[in-house]
Amino acid sequence: LGINRIKQHESYKITLIQSDGIEAECENSDLAVNAKLYLFCEGHTSSPTTDPTKEPTGAPTTPTINPTDQPTDEPTQPTSAPTKGPTHDIVDCGEPGQDRFCVYEDIYPPVGLKDAWTHDIVLTQANTGTNVSWLIYITPKEEECIQPTLSVLYEGIDYDSPGEYMNVLDIDGSLLATCGCLPNPDNPFASCIGGTATACGVYQLCAGGLQLSKQKIGVDVTYMIGLIVSDAVDDLCFTHDLAMNATLQLTCNQDQTTLPTTDPTNEPSTSPTTPTVNPTQFPSISPTIPTSEPTQSPTYNTYQCGNGNEICIEANIFPDLDVETDFEIPIQHADINNEIIFHIYYRLGGTIECALPRLAFNYEWIDYDLQTEYIDITGYMNDEQNFYQRCQEWPINDQTCDLFSDCFTSMKLGSVQKIGFSDMYQVDIVVSDEVDALCSNNYAINSVLTLTCAAGTTP
Repeated sequence: LGINRIKQHESYKITLIQSDGIEAECENSDLAVNAKLYLFCEGHTSSPTTDPTKEPTGAPTTPTINPTDQPTDEPTQPTSAPTKGPTHDIVDCGEPGQDRFCVYEDIYPPVGLKDAWTHDIVLTQANTGTNVSWLIYITPKEEECIQPTLSVLYEGIDYDSPGEYMNVLDIDGSLLATCGCLPNPDNPFASCIGGTATACGVYQLCAGGLQLSKQKIGVDVTYMIGLIVSDAVDDLCFTHDLAMNATLQLTCNQDQTTLPTTDPTNEPSTSPTTPTVNPTQFPSISPTIPTSEPTQSPTYNTYQCGNGNEICIEANIFPDLDVETDFEIPIQHADINNEIIFHIYYRLGGTIECALPRLAFNYEWIDYDLQTEYIDITGYMNDEQNFYQRCQEWPINDQTCDLFSDCFTSMKLGSVQKIGFSDMYQVDIVVSDEVDALCSNNYAINSVLTLTCAAGTTP
């Protein structure tokens, strides 16, 4: 209902409007409306009686004249702890001229529960004519939230045209889901796919079971989720004046007491290690010191390719046999008033394969606050696409120089388990032509692409 609780002695008004077109057309009744209204209270400590006494008792209890001075030897045990309801505070946290709201939500996953538990966060917003950002800060109390997932439901008020959408973002700024009007890849001139308007009172599932970037949220640890409502969304329902009416459902999967290995070994080794017949009984007095910081940059060659707006980078990587290795490539370019395309080609340069490859992308928030301002990143293993991510900025302002954000970190490359000696892994980075160089470095893109290889294997 948009409030956290109805306190004792408070009134809460709900208005039902019956239109003049409704008539009594049932043969067994002369009613034009026959409905029940249910009010549910989640955080009550005791259930009220279903049949309260309408009249006061005629024989009220007479107080004890001489109460006992000593407490009873067997005092009555208190009832179990009352159910704790969430605290839900919304504050305007934007700078002057910005529409931004911060929601502080304390949640109480049941202590000791070995099952899934879901908490709803209801957000409503009137039409402002501007982009509105919501920052939802969720803090578990008394019990951690294990393997959290997020589902998003929303009322189909006005999401049927380009530019009418809600973006849901993870704590690192990466896009979790877009609700509403999605671009049609098969027909760029079509309005959109999946959008609706004036579906008042109808809630749609935008996305369900979204995996968050953290596998658990600890007790008293705050996790932030972002929601961006575009400025094109209007209030089209006559039953209310809302432009956004959404529910975020956070689910804690408390039955997962231990987290499984994300990449278990599928098959046992066909060539087990043969033990040494006469092993050394004493350790070496001069053991080999492992490399504490393996090479962070691959050897690579950059050159102009394709059209004048395309850059190719051929990178030779050298994974380490014993330790995880990161390979960083700076991706930078000035504004050319056109789309900028990078093609990065990864190949092995040594004798160690790249095991369990993962990607990370960190970029400066130069000018990515509109729907048409973005960075698209696509990955291909031997020309077969297995990865895609769009990076966009939170709608704070156009110029956020020197502020860097992770679009994604430690992102698995689909089903790719290794980059072998005959493999080439390609990453395409596309900067939209609407991105401008608004910072003193004159870059339209200023970023770092990182490929991580786990401890490798030899052929």
